[in-house]
Amino acid sequence: MNFLIVGANFYNKGAQLMLLSAIKSLKQRYPDSRICVSPTIGTKEQIDSLGVEILDYPLFHVGAGKTFERYFKFGKVLRFLRNDPNGTIKWENVDVIFDISGFAFSDQWGVSPVKNLNTFLEGALKNNTKYILMPQAFGPFEGEGMKKYMTEVLQKADLVFPRDRVSYEYVSCLVNDPDKIKIAPDITLTYGGKSKELGNYCCAIPNGRILDQGAEEWAMEYEKLLNEAIAKICSQTDLEVKVLIHDTGKIDSDLAQKLVEKNDSDHVKIVTEEDALKLKEAISQSQFVIGSRFHSLASALSSNVPSIALGWSHKYTMLFDNYGVAEYSFLAPGPKIMERLDTLLNPGERAAIRSKLEQVNETVKAESEKMWAEIGAKL
Repeated sequence: MNFLIVGANFYNKGAQLMLLSAIKSLKQRYPDSRICVSPTIGTKEQIDSLGVEILDYPLFHVGAGKTFERYFKFGKVLRFLRNDPNGTIKWENVDVIFDISGFAFSDQWGVSPVKNLNTFLEGALKNNTKYILMPQAFGPFEGEGMKKYMTEVLQKADLVFPRDRVSYEYVSCLVNDPDKIKIAPDITLTYGGKSKELGNYCCAIPNGRILDQGAEEWAMEYEKLLNEAIAKICSQTDLEVKVLIHDTGKIDSDLAQKLVEKNDSDHVKIVTEEDALKLKEAISQSQFVIGSRFHSLASALSSNVPSIALGWSHKYTMLFDNYGVAEYSFLAPGPKIMERLDTLLNPGERAAIRSKLEQVNETVKAESEKMWAEIGAKL
């Protein structure tokens, strides 16, 4: 079979981690399959590092708006205007598409990604290609056109895996089909990062998107709160604070630089890493994490690392709820954040949380295997 993975790239480290995880899982389960990705997700060198083939079509993510529309419609012509490498698998020869978008289909991003996904699915159906929406966050769908297009998407897709209860409710309200729509854990939770050795550091992981997506709650408080947390860690412990950059965008880097400059200390340092798996390994060795990049927090919890989430979407709340630590996830600033940090500064409390996370991760592993069995039955 020919598999195409869509929805990821090398620019966001969470997306890169999902890509690595999907490839490893597919190769383990379907060693005779051919796996490909679009040439637009990164450089040829980056794609070569994955050990997969290239789709002979300049396919952009559905969230790319008009760019997706143009290239999906006229790709065979426009590919000659780009400097993309020649692919080895043709679009019409793809048997199964695995969509690992993460969080693209919601009112927060508008109707364009959902509308484009519907168009994409129409093209897949013409080729008799199966389409599987891998575990991701969905909804809400209240904006103009959202319910219409998302309903059509859900009807066309072969399997849909919301990764949390709230996302499941959002999609099930549109199409109630429990044989097709099933909750499953994020695919990165069972991939890498199970370090048993801990370093003498913690991680602060900023996310510039909180300043626009969560501006109503966080705009005036986010940077201030992170500075307060770092100052407390430095004053009450001997832990190094690694300000870890989990996205290649300038806004995260700028935030990290401001945090280091504000907390002028040898114990506060910026950490960058191109390899997403190595980033997860660094997170897995930390004493605890306070941050806002979803997959950095998923990496932490799946590696049994106690964490505090500062977010703006149900995806944060549900991740922490699934791990039984919902009280450590915050969608707005408040005094309880520092109270939870005080708890994490206590080694005994951290050990107790770590033990709790270990138990949950055994369940996550079983749920992940169940998901892959469902996929196998569909294929």
